[in-house]
Amino acid sequence: MDFFERYGVLFVAITQNFDTSDSMGRLIRNVLLTFAQFEREIASDRMRDKRMVMRQNGLWIGGDAPLGYDSRCGKLVPNGFEAPAVRCIFETYVATGRVVVVHEKLLALGYRRKVWKTNRGTVRGGGPIALSSLHHILRNPVYIGEVAYGGERSPAIHQPIVDRELWNAAQVILKEREQLKPRRAEHLLTGILFDSHGRRMYARYFSGGGGKGKARVGYYESPVKTGVLGESIRRTRAKADQLESITLEALKSLLVDRARIRPILMQANIFGSTLEDLCRFSPAAAARLERLTVPILSGALKALLTRVEVAEDCVRLLVRAYALAKFIGWDGVGYFKLGELELARAIRLHVIVLPVAVARRRRVSWLPLERRASSARPNYRLVKLIREARSAQELLLSERTKPIRDIARGLGRRMASFSRLVRLNYLAPDILAAIVDGTQPATLTRRKLIECDLPTDWGLQRRLLGFPAKEELAVLHGDGAAAASPANQSAVRTLTGPSTINLSTGNASSSATE
Repeated sequence: MDFFERYGVLFVAITQNFDTSDSMGRLIRNVLLTFAQFEREIASDRMRDKRMVMRQNGLWIGGDAPLGYDSRCGKLVPNGFEAPAVRCIFETYVATGRVVVVHEKLLALGYRRKVWKTNRGTVRGGGPIALSSLHHILRNPVYIGEVAYGGERSPAIHQPIVDRELWNAAQVILKEREQLKPRRAEHLLTGILFDSHGRRMYARYFSGGGGKGKARVGYYESPVKTGVLGESIRRTRAKADQLESITLEALKSLLVDRARIRPILMQANIFGSTLEDLCRFSPAAAARLERLTVPILSGALKALLTRVEVAEDCVRLLVRAYALAKFIGWDGVGYFKLGELELARAIRLHVIVLPVAVARRRRVSWLPLERRASSARPNYRLVKLIREARSAQELLLSERTKPIRDIARGLGRRMASFSRLVRLNYLAPDILAAIVDGTQPATLTRRKLIECDLPTDWGLQRRLLGFPAKEELAVLHGDGAAAASPANQSAVRTLTGPSTINLSTGNASSSATE
């Protein structure tokens, strides 16, 4: 009916005495639609109650049978070939306490996944048992003759294939392992983060490397997807803490820039004295954004940003102009959210393009940044690292006909380590001078410098490495390349005078190419 109304189509029932062209016919139509929706919800409630009663009576309600059982006439029957594999999983896990050892033993003994045939005759399954499915098998109470529904377990009518004592011992080990795991931090961009192919990126954790005991690293990662032409599009991965930090810095830079915030607020139909008041209060909103707790900040970002896209060479932020105006006028009490009507009104978007490469498309180990204390004197390890970067660049230019892998192997480095070393040659001149003079921040270490996903923008480099932000940066004119990308004018200010600044010495110069 909504579809008909959009095109001005009237509905006339031949077998019923009502016509939507008059008020009485529309009333009857609305009454019938209401009862139809009521019947639909009643049918859904009845089906849900039926499933609950079947579970409470120990019946199998359908679906794919778990490993070790077959479904026959609505009842689970033990499978003589798969039941030993389930017992092996529980016995090995209780004996070793490690899922990896269980998985290796299953592969060695040749146990496979369940094989079943669909109604169309297609055979599915039969591959190796996945490591990720072992946790589900170890927690499934169906193997001790019980069924679970709504967080409660009831005795079932099928025969168990695992002793209750063995199953309880496995649950104790699983609970101990779960308590040892670190609590996962709440990621701020979950639900609004996408890659350049439109795939949603989810929070993932990976090992920090370097052996046991290393902290797990949080990443945002997109799934593998097949393109239109059938080619496989590789997943995109970005470090979570760095991407969140860049997003917050971009929003704060926008809020403190009066020249940029005015046209955005005007897009939300805000003019006159209200516009001037919001522009005056926007720096306070930037400071408030930095003080918010993680749950409140996560909700605020989802209200301010409709989408964040990660590309190979940039990050795009789609900011709601109306939400930005509401956030500036927000008093900071409670949670900052937008209602359904406000979200429908916030149709004006402002796009912020940050020319920074945070997406990891290849298998290169980009570990998280670690803040360590260091002395204010010249750090020999940092100076030596800069010299190694210069030597690596010279070697790369002199032997550019060789593959990069062979050049890296000649220096005793892997390809990923060699690429991070060469990238240090694009540090801002004042950062290099500070390292040589020993005036770098105390948190700048050799590991932080080599493992940093170094952007080309000097302003973002200073933020990531802990240097104080500069009010004025030099921009090369004429045929020279810009010192800071003009697309990211939120991070730097441009000097338009006749002279430029030599950042390596801090002296003014009239040469445009220096």
